[in-house]
Amino acid sequence: MNLPLNRKTFLSNTGLRLFFTVIILSLFISPATARLTGMSPDFSRCRPDTGGGILPLHNFSLTVTLKENTVYLKWLAENEMNTEKFIVQRSTDGIYFGDLSMVLPSGPINVLTTYNSADDVQQTGAAILYYRIKAQDSRNNYAYSNVVPVRLSVTESLRCWPNPYGNDLKISFRAASAGSLNAELTDLNGRVIIRQEVRVNKGINQFSFLQASQVKPGVYFVRLTDLSGGGSQQAVVIKAAEH
Repeated sequence: MNLPLNRKTFLSNTGLRLFFTVIILSLFISPATARLTGMSPDFSRCRPDTGGGILPLHNFSLTVTLKENTVYLKWLAENEMNTEKFIVQRSTDGIYFGDLSMVLPSGPINVLTTYNSADDVQQTGAAILYYRIKAQDSRNNYAYSNVVPVRLSVTESLRCWPNPYGNDLKISFRAASAGSLNAELTDLNGRVIIRQEVRVNKGINQFSFLQASQVKPGVYFVRLTDLSGGGSQQAVVIKAAEH
């Protein structure tokens, strides 16, 4: 059907007005109005910038090492012109992170700077910890470093009993996860007297040192080492003199 030119113009203009009205409303419509009308406004422009536009950090990387009961963190950052602070964060599941400490930036622009922090993990009770660094500016824009997992020792607590012992030396400990341990009985000079591999389950474990009754009376060390590289624990035991 052929419409008169003025009617075509009216419909064309009406369509354009309706189109631009929908666009404008989608920019300002509230969440409550969206639920009532069924429209879904785009709030992506309100999200904080976590990329290099606002925090133009370069070479932002984290490395972690575990020594005894302390985790040592070292991270690198370059071009910190908008960074107000670095926040050390830790997680037990790799998903939910909590703040541990804060470090202020000190590096000049376009110079690679090294930062350090430490975390005492003796009382954490976790098998694996995850670390990352959050860089943040004064407007709460932020960027994250890489996430680094740290596997703690299989053993969380160690008890040798009876102590002093006579014929049978029992070792009790709580393991954070299943795995294998290397169990050693050494003298004060570090010489290994007894060595055996022990499979452990998550939770409370117990075993006896084989041939512990044949050791001469004296002071010794019991050392449990996680064969997966998680660390070791040590305790002092005494072999009682025979009467």
